[in-house]
Amino acid sequence: MRRIGQIATYPGRIGNLPAMLESVGSQLDEIHVVLNQYSAAQRRRLPKLANVDYLVPDEDLKDTGKFLRRAGANEYVFLMDDDLIFPADYVATLIEAHQALPSARVAVGVHGVIYSDLFEGAAPSRFVAKFDKALAKPILVNQLGTGCLMLRGDLMPPFEFMRSAQRFVDVRFARYCHENGIGMLCVGRAAGWVQDQEPEESIFESYTRVHHGEQLGEILQFAGFGKLNAKLAVAVERL
Repeated sequence: MRRIGQIATYPGRIGNLPAMLESVGSQLDEIHVVLNQYSAAQRRRLPKLANVDYLVPDEDLKDTGKFLRRAGANEYVFLMDDDLIFPADYVATLIEAHQALPSARVAVGVHGVIYSDLFEGAAPSRFVAKFDKALAKPILVNQLGTGCLMLRGDLMPPFEFMRSAQRFVDVRFARYCHENGIGMLCVGRAAGWVQDQEPEESIFESYTRVHHGEQLGEILQFAGFGKLNAKLAVAVERL
């Protein structure tokens, strides 16, 4: 299985991208980076790495750009954000976690959310396993952050399904997984295993925190303990 990275970025993160690529580049066979709104001069400032392919789309795809490439069945696809720093064992750890599961129809990641069965939009009605915090053991979740996850290429949602989900791709991805019987596992890890480069602005701060309620109807399609795969949950408990 080839190990493929897929990222979407924009000029505001031009200072973050090189460090992110350096942290994970040697762990992957290919990395495909969608450069939203990049000028030719800005592209020349980017690192030239043998396994990194840059693409400037015809329009600003924002975070949906990481879904633009059509993945193959013989690939492990790693969806990543441009403002993170990944550990040296990141790729190997996620693949190992995936292979330990009884089904290949699982996305494996580091940032997970479990919603209460009574969730109606209030933040206290959900548990967030934040990517830079410790998690003692793996858990099944209703939603994974698409900035730090892996799944088999043939399970990737089509770009057309994701295209209208700009700035809420995590919600749309979780809905796709729920509708297609794909489990979501958040791996156990030490605090700081994946690190944030602390950009001045993040999608969570500028959009998600304020507009989360706009996607409530979509979230309710997959939210709740009762919508987790019971058999897979039992298997995860035994890991």
